[in-house]
Amino acid sequence: MSDNSSQKSKYSNRGNNSDSSKSRTVSGPGSAKGSEEKVENKRAISFGDISNTHLIIVIFIIFSAYLIFYPESSFVQCFKTSNKIKETKQNIKAKKLEIKQDCVIINGLQNDKEYLMKYVREHLYFSNKGETIYIIEEKAE
Repeated sequence: MSDNSSQKSKYSNRGNNSDSSKSRTVSGPGSAKGSEEKVENKRAISFGDISNTHLIIVIFIIFSAYLIFYPESSFVQCFKTSNKIKETKQNIKAKKLEIKQDCVIINGLQNDKEYLMKYVREHLYFSNKGETIYIIEEKAE
């Protein structure tokens, strides 16, 4: 019967929060008979069985997921934008090369009459009187 009464008193104090968060008295097998020590409760925030470390980890995971997946400020969006910038820079390099080639062609067309005749025959299929032009296309592999 004494075991039941000690268990009841042990569990009956659980719901009682009056002054238990500040300090409590403990007497146990290691202490001398009749002497009591005061033990300070050092828990700042209590969320049931969740410790502060677990709470910080959960908050960190939620914040990380927010940064990764939220559309306006996500790392995924940043990665996509970075890839678009790289593609645009490659396109700019290709277009600059094309412009240089076109400038060489324009310069040749304006200043060299033989180059002009060759270009007109090859690209526009012009011919002199009495000439016949045969177009032979190569098969693409």
